[in-house]
Amino acid sequence: MSFYLHTNNSAKYLIWTLILTEIILFIIVGSLIGILPTILLVILTTTSGFILLRRQNVEILKQMQMGIQLGQPQHLNILNNSLTMIAGFLLIIPGFMTDMLGVLCLIPGVRSKVFSFLIKKGGFKTKPQKPAANDSTIIDGECWPNDESSKLS
Repeated sequence: MSFYLHTNNSAKYLIWTLILTEIILFIIVGSLIGILPTILLVILTTTSGFILLRRQNVEILKQMQMGIQLGQPQHLNILNNSLTMIAGFLLIIPGFMTDMLGVLCLIPGVRSKVFSFLIKKGGFKTKPQKPAANDSTIIDGECWPNDESSKLS
């Protein structure tokens, strides 16, 4: 039994363009600074990516727990942490183009632009929604001051 993987032609071109760009950048950087510094630079960025992912993994849990305890919406927190994790993955991939993209993902100004784009295109709601005018849900309840509640028991 054989499996055929159908992919979009534009995705194939994008991947091949990225690979060829990385090879060209390796050749250019290697000729400018030498082979050993180029290899050490790739090892340094890969190690930085692993460290970033490990640290981010713990930070995600802490921030999510604090946000949930405070009753804050978590979508911006998730976007922020996701973009930092993407930066870590890009730093792990050997190559200078992906390293540049990874570093760009770590810059707060670039990150805020990506946030605003994702919020516009992704349909994320940043403010609580008001109930619709035709919403017929009725919630019946009573409330009283704390000093009178003790008299009722």
